[in-house]
Amino acid sequence: MEKRVVLGCSSLEMYIDAAQAAAGTRWPVTLIDRSYHSDPAAMRLQLLHALNALPEDAVVLVAMGFCGGSWDRVRAPRTLVVPHVDDCISLLMHTARIRGVDLKEPGHFYLVNDTQRELSPETIHAHLREKYGPENGSFVFEEWFRNYTSVDVVDTGFNDCRTPEYVAMARRNAELIRASWQYVPGSNILLEKLLRGEWDGDFRVFRPGEMITAQDFLPPDALFFQYNPAAIL
Repeated sequence: MEKRVVLGCSSLEMYIDAAQAAAGTRWPVTLIDRSYHSDPAAMRLQLLHALNALPEDAVVLVAMGFCGGSWDRVRAPRTLVVPHVDDCISLLMHTARIRGVDLKEPGHFYLVNDTQRELSPETIHAHLREKYGPENGSFVFEEWFRNYTSVDVVDTGFNDCRTPEYVAMARRNAELIRASWQYVPGSNILLEKLLRGEWDGDFRVFRPGEMITAQDFLPPDALFFQYNPAAIL
């Protein structure tokens, strides 16, 4: 079998481990720190460095999505297999019955795992108040979240999202942005298929030398992905 390696975002480390166990694989894993999500250009540089450090004869299984344009105009130095999704939230919202490039709804803030608390409304609110002062920071926060109507907890079955602590956290964040909250279905099926080599229409395969562009990942009715730091892991 050809040599395969996994390149993923650290926000999905738990899901990559679970997918390896389910798929019965033990592919080597390289993780990019999730902190680079806030800057797609910086994430792109990290991806390029990581790709160039991988074995030349390896097939790279990309355990992440297009992620705010981080992959735009990256020329594949190795064979890359990339889930056909706009970001990691859509990746984890895939189920056996629900599929799509962008599964998120406008005005919905998505919670997927505990690491996302770094970018939860609570954390963003505290940061803005510290940076701009209580009054100005709260104003900026309210403007930012004015059009949000729901906090959606993606229940993948791996994220302990029904514990009293997690429920309390979801409720606090929903109340802070004056929104309702709900559970929405999710799964780890896309990462499991990636690791097993079941590369159907849910994936894009790029051969060495091929250029990755936004058009490879755009939903049919979209012009371009808009980066939204309030909707990432």
